[in-house]
Amino acid sequence: MLIDRSFAELLPDADVDPTERRSATRIPIETDVTLGGDGRVQVGVASDVSPTGLFVAAYAPIPVGTRVSLRFRLPTGQVMGAGVVRWVREGRPGRIAGMGLELTELEEADREVLARFCGKGPKLLSYEEIVAATH
Repeated sequence: MLIDRSFAELLPDADVDPTERRSATRIPIETDVTLGGDGRVQVGVASDVSPTGLFVAAYAPIPVGTRVSLRFRLPTGQVMGAGVVRWVREGRPGRIAGMGLELTELEEADREVLARFCGKGPKLLSYEEIVAATH
């Protein structure tokens, strides 16, 4: 007997995307990211960031598994470190290519910059913090 049920009904929680594997909530932002890896240096644009990773839109994504050095600026300061490309999104009309990066090597100061930006609650920055982040 065939039962007429949608896939959503078969999932334990229909409101949760079953492909979502992120361990931390991503915070939307647009910031340039300089990446070094796979024998090249390129600039992409981050569209979201968390304490454990970020998505970087780039015309020529770096292969999955590649270790990359990276640098980007948040309103709370600059972050420099290293990560690993965990997945790649191919480009198509209406959607730019990019890659998901896991942040694997960060100094404590860089982790603090990320934590301040990604922390819970509103992102309230002083005038001095905003000025410092733009210079």
